[in-house]
Amino acid sequence: VTGQTVANYTDSTKTSLVSAQELRYSGFTTTGVPAHETIATYSDSSFKTVTGVQDILNTTISAIGNVIDMTLTKYSGRNSGDLQTGDINPVGLQSQEMIHNSLFDPLGNPKVQDITTVYYDSTGKSVISTTYVHIENTYDIYNRLATSVVKTFKEASQTSLISLQNITYSLYTVHGNAGHEVVVTYGPDGVTFAGASTVDRVFVNALEDAKGVATTTTQTKYSDLAMKNITQKIVTNIDPKNLDPNGNPLVQDQQIFVQTSSGLVETIHQIITAKTLDFLSTGDAKSQVITTYHVEGGAETLVGYSEYSNRLFDSSHNVTSQTILNYTDS
Repeated sequence: VTGQTVANYTDSTKTSLVSAQELRYSGFTTTGVPAHETIATYSDSSFKTVTGVQDILNTTISAIGNVIDMTLTKYSGRNSGDLQTGDINPVGLQSQEMIHNSLFDPLGNPKVQDITTVYYDSTGKSVISTTYVHIENTYDIYNRLATSVVKTFKEASQTSLISLQNITYSLYTVHGNAGHEVVVTYGPDGVTFAGASTVDRVFVNALEDAKGVATTTTQTKYSDLAMKNITQKIVTNIDPKNLDPNGNPLVQDQQIFVQTSSGLVETIHQIITAKTLDFLSTGDAKSQVITTYHVEGGAETLVGYSEYSNRLFDSSHNVTSQTILNYTDS
């Protein structure tokens, strides 16, 4: 197969579209793995609205078909002059990942990876940030991630460690989303405990599960490695109707709870809104509006309406610069 279109649905009734893609392949090796793949993704079954394009170069392929070196480049769209049956010419450079897989399990899953990712601004010309990570993975019998050890470095030589994270995944849904995730973080020495958290995700229906969009996400933070002492809990709810074509949330309802002697108490309620064009290739919102309520004794009081703009982020998605306008109300 050198080209095809694929429409994925949750069931045979074809009422709920998960994704629609056009694919092109070339440069096949004797193992059947192509040296070049281009994938255009659409938000509709008529293949009219492009939500993104991925261009994949498999530069080193083993004798049994494992991809050792690959470059994955993501774009925002496709040339408007393209014919649906012709080449896919991407436009709007967003990011580029250079991936080296040095060890595989018997099923061909990469166990050891070194990934350098470069993120670009909306013009596709200026680099926003670059990340360097070394990852060691294990998998279950269904080829789903079981554990990951993620080391993030300051440079490509991987000499200056920023952080080390041990991540465990469990409670997978039928569509392969981890319902429970445990993250333990260590400092630059890779030994000193820096924090622990769990993430629990709930998917409201098969469509959102298939798209990987959790309608409720609960993040619980702990002060100890044994994860017995909760310090904070953040519950984020997203209505599936408030997602853009790329899955970015346009409206989020967030509640923040802190631990007290009498248990968890809600202290803050926020409504976070953004527009489709506000999102960078990294998934970070370059502008947002946050409405904040102080919660005490169950009663909410509006305490702020803030507009965030001109936001820049580092490789860990931390805001490095922004402009904020604060108001007493909307």
